[in-house]
Formats: sequence, structure tokens, C-alpha cells
Amino acid sequence: MATDPASPVPAADTTKPPARERPSIVNRMIRLSDILGALRTILTSVAVFAALTAVVGLGIRETLQNATVIDPIELPKDLVDVGYSPQVFAARLGDERQAIYKQSKTRAESEKNSADPDRIVNEGTQANLDIPGTGLSVKSVIRFGRQVLGLPETHIGGDATHEGQDLVLVLRSAGGNSSAPVRVRASDVNDLLRLGAREVVKMIEPYILAAYTYEQEVDDGDFTTTLELIQYCLDHPPASDDRRAYDLWGQVLAKQGDTDGAIAKYQKALSLEPKDAFAHNEWGTILVDNGDGAGAVEHYRRALEISPRDRGILASNMCNALNVAQRYDEALVQCLEATSADPKYAPAHHNMGLTYEHLKRYDQAIEEYKTARTLAPKLAEPCQGWSNVLTAQHKDAKTDAAFKSLCGT
Repeated sequence: MATDPASPVPAADTTKPPARERPSIVNRMIRLSDILGALRTILTSVAVFAALTAVVGLGIRETLQNATVIDPIELPKDLVDVGYSPQVFAARLGDERQAIYKQSKTRAESEKNSADPDRIVNEGTQANLDIPGTGLSVKSVIRFGRQVLGLPETHIGGDATHEGQDLVLVLRSAGGNSSAPVRVRASDVNDLLRLGAREVVKMIEPYILAAYTYEQEVDDGDFTTTLELIQYCLDHPPASDDRRAYDLWGQVLAKQGDTDGAIAKYQKALSLEPKDAFAHNEWGTILVDNGDGAGAVEHYRRALEISPRDRGILASNMCNALNVAQRYDEALVQCLEATSADPKYAPAHHNMGLTYEHLKRYDQAIEEYKTARTLAPKLAEPCQGWSNVLTAQHKDAKTDAAFKSLCGT
């Protein structure tokens, strides 16, 4: 086909596509800022969700447990003038009360399932978070939940006045564990707070005060106040603490050398709560001290069945009892189990050293005594066992460098 010469021939398109604009440093920073902002939003949402979950969990926990609230305490003007508002005084009472719980080693070490020491709150300083979009606070919802479920809430309030040169605090309780008003007299505000806190604990959980007092009296061996508080526990609610009171009574009698009386109290505790691992453990210890290793083993075994989480201590105690019963192969099994469960429990290593010593495996005995002494430098028994082993090896502890470095001369 001929081409029309008059028709122009299209020129070839020589234009290039526009170059892609490279993002400037400023644009890159803006994009990075956007990404970081998105991440921050996500993290904030996660944090808010976690916080709300924690609040809901706290609310459920608080609702299902009994509570004691220390209300603001009415005070004379001179105390208010020096900074003791009713709310501050209530908070200080709570602090003193908390110290009693923390120093109650008997409770902390042997009563792991006892009531939570933070169950007492101070009305004047209690956190009161708002629930978004509801117009309600966490505290109000918790209290409503307790009311719906019929759970008791004990309030402790009162007032302080001057009587002569002394301060007198009158405490009154109402609600769950209500009791008669209590008067506390002291010469200064610090003693008033300390004595008042004791009475608060006595009103709510008298066993805790008894256990605390036991720790204060154990060194001098005069348990007069402890025994009075134990009897108070048994005469007043809550009845759920009776078993613990008998356990504590058994401890007192054992310290006083009345082993038959102590065993009778542990028997009473077990009649109230057959799964009382503490009573079985203490009963076993009395039997070991009296040379009845076989009898002790059964109590330790029962305690271990009840409280397997205390395997390190209880297996070590069982090892000791089996040593007393001269059942050394069985003892070694228990000590290996104890050191496996709790490698840093020094008495377990000492008991295993004693087992190896009885089995005449002296080098292994020395290693266990070394470990026990290293873990507990104030524990004297490993050094005595180590010295006995060196003597059995016809060596002199006084010239043994390793012995001298850990045990001295």
C-alpha cells in the first residue's frame, strides 16, 4: 500500500518516564515517626489492657476475701497541729500492724496458707481507681460485690484523747469480726501507735499476734504473754485459727521441754485439720530428738505427702531420721532428693555428709560438710562432722588447711 506523501510520519517518542523522586531525609524521619507512633499506640493499648486485667483480677480477689478497714481516727487538736490527721494516724496504725505481720516468722515460715497480711487496708490512703465510662470506682464496686455475696467487712475506728499526761486510744470494731471496744494507754504517740497496732491485730487475727509474741519471747524462754494470747485465740473467733493456735502451743511446750505435752497439742491440731503438715513435721522432730527415728520417718513422710512443695526441708528431715534409725542407704536417697529439690539448703548437705560418714565414704562426707558450711557459715554442726571424719582418716583438723579456712582452728 502506498504511503500518502502528504501525511506526516509520527516522530519517535524520545521522552523518558519521570524519575522516581527519592524520599528526603525529612520524609524518612516523618515515616519513622509515624511507625514509632503506631507502635506506641499498640504498646499503650496493651499496657491499658494489662492494667485493666490486673484491676479486674484485684477486684475479684478483693471481693472474695474478707477485709478489714482502718477508718480515720479522731484526734485531739495538738496531735493534728503536729501533722497527725485522722487519715495519717490510721495509715500509721496500718504500718505498725504490717510490721507485726512481717516480723511474725512463725507465721511466715510455717503458715504459708494463712491470711494475707495486706487484707487490712487504711481507709484514708486506700487506692480508689475510677473505671472509665462508668462513673464508678474500683473500691465502690468491690464493696458492692461483697454486699451482694454477703461477705463481711470489718471496720476499725476510734478516737484518741488526753488523760492526764497520757494519751488514750479507744478502738472500736464493727462488721465482720466485731468485738468490744479496747483502750490503749501510752505516754507518747509512737508507743500509742505500736500498742494500738497490737490491738488491731488481736481484734482481727489473734493468732498472728500470738505468733509474733512467740518470736519476741523465744530467746529468754518466758512464754507468759504468748500462752495468754494462745488461750485468747481459742476463746475468740475465728475458729479457723484454732489449729494454728494448738500448733503454736506445741512449739512452746517443746521449747519448755514438755515433749509429751507438745505431742498432745499436735494431736489436737491434727484432729482439727488432718492435713496439718506443720504438726506432722514438729512431731517428727520431737521423735528424732528422743531417738525414735523410725517413728519420725512416718510423720515426715506424711508431711511430705501433704506439702510436696516443701520437699527440700522435709526430705532432709527424713534423711536425718533415717540416720537415727541407722537406715543409711535409705537416708542417702532422701538426702539426694533434698539437695536436688533445694541445692542451697545447708542442713540437707550436712545430713548427707553425716550419711556418707556412717557409710565410711569419707571424701564425699567432707565435700558435703564443706558445702553446708559454705552455705551457712554460722552452722557449727558441719565443722564437728568434718573434724570427726578427719579423725577417722587419722588426720588432724588443726593442720588441715581446708578445714581451717572454713571452720577456723
